[in-house]
Amino acid sequence: MIQLHTTAASWIGVTDGSGRSLVARLVEPGETIDLEGTAPFRIRIGNASGTQMSFRGQPMELAAYTRDNVARFELK
Repeated sequence: MIQLHTTAASWIGVTDGSGRSLVARLVEPGETIDLEGTAPFRIRIGNASGTQMSFRGQPMELAAYTRDNVARFELK
């Protein structure tokens, strides 16, 4: 459902709709994470410029959710 790929070290936190933490850690450069859970998802990405994300197979542009290189948003 959610795929994250980092090109630089990035802190990534994702919580699903049931409140379960799917990931909350520093992700190393070149690492890819696949996540499944219950929507809505609350997402926080530190170093958004070093992270690529897709949701349900569609690439997402993080710039619209990013302030000071930290992206914060919810996906339904």
